[in-house]
Amino acid sequence: MGPLTVQDGAGTVRTPRGQKVQALVAMLALAPRGARSRVWLRDKLWSDRQEEQASASLRQALTELRKALGPLAQDILNADKNTVSLDLDRVWTDIRATETSEGSDLDVASAGPDRELLEGIDIGDPEFEEWLSLERQFWASRMEAIEAGAQGKRSRLPSHAFVHGNNAPSQRTETAIPKAATRVHIGILPAIAVGNVPISLGDRVNELVAKSLLETGEVGVTDLWSSIAPAGDGAGRAVGAGDPVPELVQTRFLFQCRATGSNGAIQVTLCVQRASDRSLIWVDSEHVSARSQETDHLSLVAPIIRRAVDGVLKILVQSPSRDGEDLSGSALVLSAIDRIFRLSKDDLDQAETILRSAIELAPSSQAYAWLAFLLTFRVGQRFSHNVRPLLEEAQFLSHKALALDSQNALTLALVGHTHSYLFGEYDIAANLFERAIRINPTQPLSWDLYSMLHAYIGRPETGLRCAQWARELGTSSPYRFYFDTSCCITASLSGRHQEAVRVGRMVMEDRPQFNSILRYLVSSYAHLGDKEASQDILARLKAVEPDFSIEALRDAQYPLLRSEGGAAFIEGLIKAGVRRVTT
Repeated sequence: MGPLTVQDGAGTVRTPRGQKVQALVAMLALAPRGARSRVWLRDKLWSDRQEEQASASLRQALTELRKALGPLAQDILNADKNTVSLDLDRVWTDIRATETSEGSDLDVASAGPDRELLEGIDIGDPEFEEWLSLERQFWASRMEAIEAGAQGKRSRLPSHAFVHGNNAPSQRTETAIPKAATRVHIGILPAIAVGNVPISLGDRVNELVAKSLLETGEVGVTDLWSSIAPAGDGAGRAVGAGDPVPELVQTRFLFQCRATGSNGAIQVTLCVQRASDRSLIWVDSEHVSARSQETDHLSLVAPIIRRAVDGVLKILVQSPSRDGEDLSGSALVLSAIDRIFRLSKDDLDQAETILRSAIELAPSSQAYAWLAFLLTFRVGQRFSHNVRPLLEEAQFLSHKALALDSQNALTLALVGHTHSYLFGEYDIAANLFERAIRINPTQPLSWDLYSMLHAYIGRPETGLRCAQWARELGTSSPYRFYFDTSCCITASLSGRHQEAVRVGRMVMEDRPQFNSILRYLVSSYAHLGDKEASQDILARLKAVEPDFSIEALRDAQYPLLRSEGGAAFIEGLIKAGVRRVTT
């Protein structure tokens, strides 16, 4: 924080003179495990130069850095043909010192909440400036939270999940529901509270349901609270069954939360009604123990919030049109998402066509983000062997998605996964995931994709907890198999092979040709010593991916191969007889 300074243990200043060399040091010091690929560093510091020129500039910068570090260079700076890294076990940084290994006991004395990250660095490269802007946003908010002494109460959300520290999602109580600029389909009625119920609970449920619906980009939401006349005592009143509904002509369905407190418990009921006749078409309930702390209510009702959102989306897509209104035109992205998660090459082709049509008709943050996410499947499933054009387009799509809406939780999560899976930019990805979860902690895809980031950086146990929470949130999702897949992968990487096999077999029943799940089942069965099952799954994998080999995974730059869990994954494949190279 503040101007960059590099000192040795004796206090001798070792700060490099050139700003690009200083930027190089900072990017390594802030990177997970202190490591960055040469390609990533070139793209961030010399994005306007050809590859050969950028490579030469990076080599020169490393020479200048070694000269500045003097005898320390051989102990803390490592560079091979692919990667440059600092040994973080031997390097102290003020910003890392704000967190203990538990991420809870914090000290900002050395960093200072009023000091800007890398103050004064200006190298004029737009790629570096974008990276620096994201880092500054994250660390500025982090310092403010530390200074304020913000600490979350006990929650069901995964503990110590955050890469940058134990920042539990904010348990705010804002009641504002964003208005949609598109035509409205869903009206949010005021929450009804009876008995001993925290006043903020219903409002927070309404807020998160509205956010989750708006995140799709295809569902309009209106807040009907402000349109309802107050009762005689000045308090807002709910609309009764026989009352007229304001703005009814704009809404297709109505959503309402009802919370009833009695006998030491709270029953939260969410329902969806048809606006035309107030008929009930979806209802579900959840019980919350009064022993829970008030701030824990949200995590206890988060799964029912997600079930309600999934129920509404299913109704919207399947509902017949009214008065000639064509829902299909406003459901392009929803249709594309359904095809993406079918996972076949033909379905991905169709989804890509739909998303490009949606972008042409009405460019949206969600359409760009989903298209970038789609490209991760093309690379990961090895549907394309020429990945460089895909990587370049994924960068462009991610940038456009954030430029259009940087406060949409779903957009942030999808772009975060693109950064982590395709580019290995784990610190940027962690920032995006954590922002997504703070904005909407009930979005299961955010937790699911974040679980894989933990797997990539060698924290599969934490990843498994995130994946299990995503699975609980997404119980009613038509894409639950995808959350199960992450549970299987993180369980396998954690050495919990029985659990990996149990969940993986369920996924295989739903998606028998999903090669990602087949790969991990082969490895886990081999670790369990079940040769027959391992060979059976391997035969299925070869039918889907005939040229599968360990070298093929490395060529595709499969993100987690360098982690301890990744090494165990490869060991299991070798035990099962998977070829090291394609023949």
